Amino acid sequence: MKNTEKTKDQPMNEISGLREQISKLEVERSEYERIRTTQKKYMHNLNERIKELNCLYGISKLVENSGLSLTKIIQGTVDIIPLSWQYPEITCARVIIDYHEFRTKKFNETIWKQESDIFVNGNCCGRIEVYYMKKKPESDEGPFMKEERNLLNAIAERLGKIIEHKKTEEQLGLMQKELEIKAHTLEETNTALKVLLKHQDSEKEEMEKDILTNVKMLVFPYLEKVKIETSEKKTKTYINIIISNLNKITKPFISRIKDYQTKLTPTEIQIAHLIRENKTTKDIAVLLNISETTVNFHRQNIRYKLGINNKKTNLRSFLQSLNDY
Repeated sequence: MKNTEKTKDQPMNEISGLREQISKLEVERSEYERIRTTQKKYMHNLNERIKELNCLYGISKLVENSGLSLTKIIQGTVDIIPLSWQYPEITCARVIIDYHEFRTKKFNETIWKQESDIFVNGNCCGRIEVYYMKKKPESDEGPFMKEERNLLNAIAERLGKIIEHKKTEEQLGLMQKELEIKAHTLEETNTALKVLLKHQDSEKEEMEKDILTNVKMLVFPYLEKVKIETSEKKTKTYINIIISNLNKITKPFISRIKDYQTKLTPTEIQIAHLIRENKTTKDIAVLLNISETTVNFHRQNIRYKLGINNKKTNLRSFLQSLNDY
């Protein structure tokens, strides 16, 4: 009897066991689907983050290329943006900076839009706009995800820093060029001043030379004549004072003027001048009211002081070969 009851309960136990196994399988399947869904979500989020990183990295590479202008950097940034959004095939973008527009090749304004302002030195100078050209399921911000909003804001901030840096570079470049131009102008001015000062020094030396020559030729000889011809002691004293003061006045000139005239006495300068003017010994004696012997004596002294004594050199020709005095 007992065996018969056991036989009757066995199918029921097996069915119960199968139900338990099925229940476990359903639980495992549900867990598997959950894990798979979670994994897909993580992979999707990971891919989106990778796209965001690639976007920021791409902008950094544009900035690192020193050969690119600010215009090309902004256009390059606009071209990168669609690749980083959830639906790149229907995404377009535009950047507006100081009334200049930079667009993707395919661009169309639609109602599905995200935008972010661009600030440079604390002032708004433009904005970035991202559009979906077709309707997509609703998300955190219309069809856009919150991560896309964060990325857009990051790009806007990055562009602001890039523009600020580039403008600073441009200003520094302009200042550098301006400094170079000023330095070049200053150098030219210094050169011109040196030439002018040299010319002034030359003119000053010539003027001093002329004064010295004129004093020796036109003043000293006549003072000597008056001194010789006067018998009054008081007059001679005055003449000596005048001659002494004139020597003091012309002394600085003599120290600077390297010329044969400084070697000659006033009378010798007078006679040298007349010889150069092709005056004969007799003519000079008459003009200066001295004897021909005295003239010849001065001629010999002049030759000696000029270093042409004992040489077969014509004194008049030699004097004429010298600079004007």
